[in-house]
Amino acid sequence: MEYPKELTAKTIAQVLENVAAAYKIKGEDFFRIRAYENAAAAIRHSGEDIKQLWQQGKLEEIPGIGPNIAQHLDELFRTGKVKHFDQVTKGLPDGMFELLKVPRIGPKTAYKLAKKFHLNRAQTAIEELKKYAARGKIRELPSFGEEKEKDIREILESFTLRPPERLLLVEAQKYADEVINYMRRSRSCEQIEALGSLRRQAPTIGDVDLAATSKIPAKCMAAFVAYPKVKEVLASGENTARILITNNVQIDLKIVPQEVFGSLLQHFTGSKQHNILLREYAIGKGYSLSEYGIKKIKDQSASWRTKIKNLNQKAENFRFTDEKKFYNFLGLNWIPPELREGTNEIEVSLAKKLPQLIELKQIKGDLHVHSNIHIETSHDEGESSLGQLAAAAGNLDYEYLGISDHNPRTSEITEKKVLEVLRRRKEDIDKFNYSSENNVNKRGKKLYMFHALEVDIKPDGSLALPEKAFPMFDFLIASVHSSFRQDKKKMTDRIIRALEFPKVKILGHPTGRMLEQREGFELDWERIFAICKKKEIFLEINAWPQRLDLPEHLVREAIKAGVKCIINTDSHAASQLSLMRFGVAVARRGWAEAHDIINTLPLKKFKSIMEID
Repeated sequence: MEYPKELTAKTIAQVLENVAAAYKIKGEDFFRIRAYENAAAAIRHSGEDIKQLWQQGKLEEIPGIGPNIAQHLDELFRTGKVKHFDQVTKGLPDGMFELLKVPRIGPKTAYKLAKKFHLNRAQTAIEELKKYAARGKIRELPSFGEEKEKDIREILESFTLRPPERLLLVEAQKYADEVINYMRRSRSCEQIEALGSLRRQAPTIGDVDLAATSKIPAKCMAAFVAYPKVKEVLASGENTARILITNNVQIDLKIVPQEVFGSLLQHFTGSKQHNILLREYAIGKGYSLSEYGIKKIKDQSASWRTKIKNLNQKAENFRFTDEKKFYNFLGLNWIPPELREGTNEIEVSLAKKLPQLIELKQIKGDLHVHSNIHIETSHDEGESSLGQLAAAAGNLDYEYLGISDHNPRTSEITEKKVLEVLRRRKEDIDKFNYSSENNVNKRGKKLYMFHALEVDIKPDGSLALPEKAFPMFDFLIASVHSSFRQDKKKMTDRIIRALEFPKVKILGHPTGRMLEQREGFELDWERIFAICKKKEIFLEINAWPQRLDLPEHLVREAIKAGVKCIINTDSHAASQLSLMRFGVAVARRGWAEAHDIINTLPLKKFKSIMEID
């Protein structure tokens, strides 16, 4: 088995899944297989910086990671490989593990195909198998046949057509919203909802899965496969269908009766780890869960494995039209999808202490917005005028905006010129605040624009702005835009030095990550939280689709540490102010309530907490 060059949550999860598959092929104990599968699922969907947890000795804090797996992961981080994993996968062709990435190809099928066709190189395994399928060779294998060969050929074609990376949340949401709105206009379904990681609002999404209820399922299914942007109908039956649409995005639809919609929503929303824990909790109460409802287990004295085997198939199946009734039946409060990641949400629900998660409608303003005021910025300028930004903010019923363009290019223009362009910019914003052009929001109040700036944190921790300029601003956002590869201590020292400067009130996109492009840099978060709390500096939850930074697990840690956050869009155009919903999604996944997010405050209170006269 080949090891990944870069150890991320995604690649580490793949390694553990490969080990679980190898155990299956070699007939290992069920519980050991399940342990590795659970650990892989927990890591893949944790949203955690796994390397940082390893460095802190906290790997076992991830649900599903016990001492043995933590020890193996320690070896993986230290040496790039694991002797025990090498022993487990010894004798298995590398191509088998590549085939496991293809949907609906399980370990045994992958092993048979890889062994028969000598798929020993992971890099070429899929393309080689496609050639064997095209020549009709797969059907010759025992227990395969022509029909299975056709299925495998279609799966392989679909897999290689798909985008190489996962969809960003904003992309998946757009595709789902378009299909959902289309289906609602067709009047063929009563309810339709997203499922899986999209419903949980995870930062990245695989395929888009939908569920609907309909009294006329045939008409509903016909409408779905006739969606105008369909490139190919991959599968279509009475109650399920799969389509490939623009940009080779795969969308699945399940149609069920209304009476089981709640059960199905719960089951297919996940996460896998949440469902495992919920299932174990239900078994303890004498119930078995499925997408069809809840059944009473016949033999209460048996072990949980025997309970499942002895499940009375004729027992009453309790059905649920909505999720709230499903969770309430088990003695739990309804758990919002964003919290269903297999941490401690079930225990908190049982104790009736779930947070009142922040909602989009509670946001009063956006403090990280770029305008088209020309100040020779160090990075990209905004596209929209103050008037256009104000109009968009008015439509969102905001009370305030922070105009936070990038700092001028201090390395290319003189300090005198920097101060001059910044004064002119301040005049423009001040004039706008008192002009008739300033749009009113839905409550008839004028929008207030703060004079702010996003300032680069230089490699040594100084700010790319003359100190003489500091007093003219309401506040500064300090952000790292370069030298991302500094070690943990150096980067932490760098940021702490920057946060000591006057007027700095927000740490922008704090980890520097770019989803599907760049891992975030490592920081000593205890030190960062400490200075933020001491100086009342706020951690940004940046809603820009490629960032969604601060990650949700750090949002939760910040809240526990008593640090407040602020949700901003980092918009470079007026239309992008609507991205706020995705920042709110991150905050909700981080268990944030309205009082944890400072831009839920009305203007007067916000000015007070930002120390603005």
